[in-house]
Amino acid sequence: MYIVTISHIINVLVAGTMATLLIINVRHMAKVFGEVTPARQILSSLYLAIATASLVALIAPQFSILIALVLFPIQIFYKLSTLITVSNKSNPVIWWNLVISIVHAVSLYTILFYV
Repeated sequence: MYIVTISHIINVLVAGTMATLLIINVRHMAKVFGEVTPARQILSSLYLAIATASLVALIAPQFSILIALVLFPIQIFYKLSTLITVSNKSNPVIWWNLVISIVHAVSLYTILFYV
């Protein structure tokens, strides 16, 4: 199930990187995520949780599908909801969220119909 592994790798790389950049407060992150606020710090914790869950799935592949069945639907919902909740439609996070949601949806489809 390569697509599920790819989804987990994307989570580790993207969510892990975003969490790290937000936590260490890289200056350029303010252009996309705004200045440091409790909300932005909570978002960094969410990214860290996603990256950690997918890292566990990669390290312990026997749990990969179980983790995907819980994690990916939550991610798809919250990522797609940014299309509605974020007013600035030129924000690149919205569009990258859409791309990642598509990958995760393909992973879920594969799990549900081919496993």
